[in-house]
Amino acid sequence: MPYSIYFQYRNSSQAWNNWIFITTMVFLFTIYCALVNKLARGQNSKASRAIFIQCCIICFFNSCTAIFYNVLAFITPSPAILVFGQLCWSINHGCPALIYVTMNDTIRREFKKYIFRVSTTKVEEGTSSAGVKTTTMPSRI
Repeated sequence: MPYSIYFQYRNSSQAWNNWIFITTMVFLFTIYCALVNKLARGQNSKASRAIFIQCCIICFFNSCTAIFYNVLAFITPSPAILVFGQLCWSINHGCPALIYVTMNDTIRREFKKYIFRVSTTKVEEGTSSAGVKTTTMPSRI
């Protein structure tokens, strides 16, 4: 690519944004890991492990996408690499919702209740079967 065309289409603000994002993400994620390790000290709760895994996956896709777009500023990619970049961008923006619905028990339960109108049965402590409360979702019609 000729020198003048490269600088004509260069987007310096996006490159700075991506490098600052990557640096900040590494820094904050290191602090996050240290704090989780400090707070967990011997506790292996399922909830804290699940939240940590969800955060790792989301941070991974965010960082990979930012790095990928910075690399594209330095090389002329083939069409297959451009398609891969767009796929990374799509996954980056769609994965948090999918991760929360698939890995977070509370959100998954509420999602199922909302979409499939699953009724829940609550049994209060110290009551017999006569004390059972059944809750159903209201109709959207």
